[in-house]
Order: sequence, then C-alpha cells, then structure tokens
Amino acid sequence: MKPNKPNSTIKCFIFLILLMLLIVPISRAEIVNSFCIDRTDKLLNINETIKGGLSIYANDTFVYILEDYFGLDIYNISNRNQPDNIVTYKFPWTTSGDYSNLIVRNDYVFFYSYDTNTITILDCTDFSDISIKANYTLSGDKLNNFAIQDWYFFTISDTEYKVYDFTNFLPLSLIGSYTNSSSLFTDLIIQDNYSYVLEAMKGTTILNISDLSNIKKASEFILNESSYFPAFQISNDNLFISEEEEGLHVIDITDPFNPTYVTKYIDKSYYFGDFCIRGNYVYITHYDTFEILNLTNLPIIQLVGRYESEYIAYFEGIDVLENTVYLLSTQSGELQGRRPLYIVDITNPATPVHIFPGDPYSGFFDNLVKALLLIIALPIGIIIGVVSIIYIIIAVIGTTIVKKKDDKNSIDGSQSSKNQTNNE
Repeated sequence: MKPNKPNSTIKCFIFLILLMLLIVPISRAEIVNSFCIDRTDKLLNINETIKGGLSIYANDTFVYILEDYFGLDIYNISNRNQPDNIVTYKFPWTTSGDYSNLIVRNDYVFFYSYDTNTITILDCTDFSDISIKANYTLSGDKLNNFAIQDWYFFTISDTEYKVYDFTNFLPLSLIGSYTNSSSLFTDLIIQDNYSYVLEAMKGTTILNISDLSNIKKASEFILNESSYFPAFQISNDNLFISEEEEGLHVIDITDPFNPTYVTKYIDKSYYFGDFCIRGNYVYITHYDTFEILNLTNLPIIQLVGRYESEYIAYFEGIDVLENTVYLLSTQSGELQGRRPLYIVDITNPATPVHIFPGDPYSGFFDNLVKALLLIIALPIGIIIGVVSIIYIIIAVIGTTIVKKKDDKNSIDGSQSSKNQTNNE
C-alpha cells in the first residue's frame, strides 16, 4: 500500500502568505496636488494693521504652515473635518532648514531662512508648479522677524530695525534704519505711522515711521526686565503682550507717545505663548492647551473656555477663522509621527470641540498584534515547513524502500515458482 502524499508544506506556505497580507503598512505620503486656484494678480494688500510673519496662516480655503526642517505645507480646508494636504514644498538650497516668519499675500508666500539670512518669495499661482519669484539675501545680523506693507520690507534683528524697498521684485534698497544696542527685538506690528516692536526681555518699543528715512523712537513701555515676552497683538487701540510665566498684559496705545497700563490677566499654572485676537476674544496657547479669554468688559478679563489636546502636542502657532481654531503643533514621536495641523471648533467658546486630527493610535495596536502574530507564526511556520520537508523525504525514501522490497519479493516469488516448475 502506497503512503498518502503529504500536503503540510503547502498549507504552511498558504498560512504564512495570509498572515503577511494582514500587515497594513503605516506610512505618511507627501502629496503634491495639481490644484490651481484663480486669484487676483494684485500682489499686496495694504491693511490698517500689519503683523510680522507667523508660523501658521488661515484663509477661507487654505491653511499655510511653515515649520523648521519640514518646509511649507498647504492644506485645503473646504472640509475642515478632513483637511487635504495638497502641497508639501521643501527648500533644497538650505542646509539646516531653519524656516520661519510666514507671510501670505494673495498668490505669493514670503518666508525667512535663518540659515542663509534670506527672505524668499514663492509664486503659488499654481500649486502644482510652485516657483521662486525672488530671493533676498540680507547683510548684517540674522533676522528675528519681518513684515510687509506695500512694497516695503520692515525687518528686525536683535538690535536693528530696517526698512527696504523691493518694488516690482527689484533688488533691495535700504530706505531707513533704527538701532538700539540694549534691545532684543523679536516681533513687530505696523499701524498707521507707528511700528510697535516687541522686546522679548523688556516689553515694547514704539517707533515713529512717518518718515521711513528718519525712523525715531516715540516711546517705550517696560513691563519687566527679568521675564520673557513671547508674543503681542493690537486690538482696538490696546496692545496685548503675553508674559511666559505670568499671563497677559494690556496697554492703552491711544497716544503712542504716552502708552498707559490697563490691566493684567494672571494664570501662573501655564506657560503663555503665541496668541491671536478675534473680536472680543483672545486665543492663547500653552504647550498642548489653549485658553479663550473674553475682553468684552475690559479691564476685566474673563476665562470662558479651555481646550487641552488628548494627544501629544506642542502648539507654537495659532490662527482663528470664524468659529474654527487652527493650530501648529511641532511635537512628534511617541509612536504618532508628525501631526502639524490641529483643528478645533469654537462655536461655543465655553466648550471647544476637537475636530482634527483623529486618534494617532487608531489601528496601531491592531497592526501591532498582526505583526506579533507574524513574528510568532514565522518561526513556527519554518519549523513546520522543515518538518514537512523531512517528512516528505522520509516518505519518499520509505516509498522507495518499500517499492524495492516489493520488487525483490516479486522477483524472489517468480524465481521460486520457476524453480518449482523445473523440479516437476
């Protein structure tokens, strides 16, 4: 009787293939979409109040994010529940990738590279074919920020405030400057004929820029010379300055030559960072949290809402559009990867609602279990396969031996019958 043909090896290989197909690869695709928008050819908007460059900017359709080492990301937020990363643009000519100070003006994106001390202008008329419109490499100290009004760059380094003309993207022409050797300029705002400069270790300096070729100091307001002030904003003739370990200061700048203190919001349980003001509300960040403050009854400032990310985040930039807060998080790791954009609904300021991103661990543990199953099953499968092969070899050898024995018995039987016939 012939032995049954073994099929353990085939079953083993099928089992391994099925396990491998269950493993879902986790990857982040960088998308460059051929999305093109129709916008005006006008270069710059001249607003009453001009703010220095930020790290995140939102308009009705898009959110722009500029982050160190990663470059420029543009998201289509037509569906804010599921924003689409339509552009990821990296800058190949810098070595450290230290990008900062994002400014968006219609079809153009301006940003600064600390590594090369360069202001770059990108033409984003067609998102599928972003090109460099101009590069302006500056001499002197590295910048901390810059602003744009009409065809002028207003730039600040630690101790210098300079104004350049770049009309029609021609080479820079220095128009005027102001120097204060004891200052640490970190941000700037332009309103009417004055420029408000944030001094990170002091408070604010107000410059008279009615004559750009002859910039003069109008006044200063010293809050504390042993603290740190990360951000400031202007709203309704009030200057708001955040103090990292204290809270939010409010200064009346109705008379730029004589600013006066209004009030202070104190909360020492958080480190205050970047913030923005929309209407009667302040949205101010603290690590993985932002607070919503009501300014309706100044000098009384009232806390009305707080959002704290349930995921690992570090908010370095914030912008607000209608009933939505957009945040830049620079935190990555802890198995969740880079997740730069956070979106929060503030229809009810008292109860902010998280919209995006989703759970960073969604599907992760399922994939981990599948991977562990594969790790466990693979050596078992190999052992089964080896045993099966040995079994096949033994079976084949056994079959051969049996066949040879049967053949020998058959020959012996035939010879015996022949001998018996001869004897008869």
